[in-house]
Amino acid sequence: CKELSIRVKHRFVCKICGSQRHSDLNASLTISRIAPSSDAATGAVNHPNMEAALA
Repeated sequence: CKELSIRVKHRFVCKICGSQRHSDLNASLTISRIAPSSDAATGAVNHPNMEAALA
């Protein structure tokens, strides 16, 4: 339902619709819903400088 609520340990319970999920699953669903409409979907990825690390 896209409502923000508080999680208790690893359990997320929505106070509006009563939906219950593991908090990690709920976070991944929230990110997947937000990411396509934000820069997170195509955000920069920092790659380590391996040449310097191997020298």
